[in-house]
Amino acid sequence: SFIEYLMEKYQVNKDRIYLTSLSLGGGGCWFYAGEYADNYLAAIVPISASGAPGLIENLTKIPIWAFHGGRDTTVKAYENYGSVPLVEAINLETPKVRARVTVYDNAGHDAWGITYSGAGRNYASKKYDSFSMDIYEWMLAYKKSDQD
Repeated sequence: SFIEYLMEKYQVNKDRIYLTSLSLGGGGCWFYAGEYADNYLAAIVPISASGAPGLIENLTKIPIWAFHGGRDTTVKAYENYGSVPLVEAINLETPKVRARVTVYDNAGHDAWGITYSGAGRNYASKKYDSFSMDIYEWMLAYKKSDQD
């Protein structure tokens, strides 16, 4: 209802609504996009967050680029549907846009500072998706109307 309120009160390009957040808020990204099929979102960027297996079906319908610190002890990147296993499960379902996950091997829970600032470029694990472009440019490459 908050997004609907914003669309009603402000001039919002309904084709370009993006959601990004960190930690528990990043979990909110996963859950909002995963629980609501008609979610208004063009793309999401959850950071240092986990989701759940019941979200996967709807998460295959939206572009996703997740970021996580490999040494995160608050929300583990590799366990309990942290960023890595959740993105792997989404990609097993052959989404329209392959979900991405970038892991910073030496980062802890605060993976957002180097993601939002762009300082994490070239520091990501080579095992996962590279941090190869500005996340804001990446989000703007997607529109809600492209998902129909």
